[in-house]
Amino acid sequence: METRRFGLWAPVLVLAAAIVLLALSAGSVDAARGGGKGGKPSGCTPTAAVVVVSPNPVPLGSTSFEFSGTGFCANQSVLLDVPGKCCIQSTTTDGNGAFRSNFPFDARHAGITNTAAVWNSSMTTLLGYTYFTVQ
Repeated sequence: METRRFGLWAPVLVLAAAIVLLALSAGSVDAARGGGKGGKPSGCTPTAAVVVVSPNPVPLGSTSFEFSGTGFCANQSVLLDVPGKCCIQSTTTDGNGAFRSNFPFDARHAGITNTAAVWNSSMTTLLGYTYFTVQ
């Protein structure tokens, strides 16, 4: 009797799982496109973004570095981040899709490879990144 009861619910469970998976994949596609809030401006097709940390390597004991980038959408609000470190900083690209910002960074540990990342303003889409070290 238990087998039959599960058998009656199986199509309903499969349908519910399919609906959940469809909803999740639609959200992922929306996020990849820039998602409604904080995504890329309408009509913008970014070129290959280039992210630069200067100097690289960052000198041991430094308290900041220059974080810059090109190839982003013009006048786009972006978030600058070094995951697992200090803070997240907001900036806006210029009319050519470039930005330059002094980023606070406590360079206490030498020899570690860090990632400098640029996100859209809602932090749902990674727009570009680079690696840097401290020496």
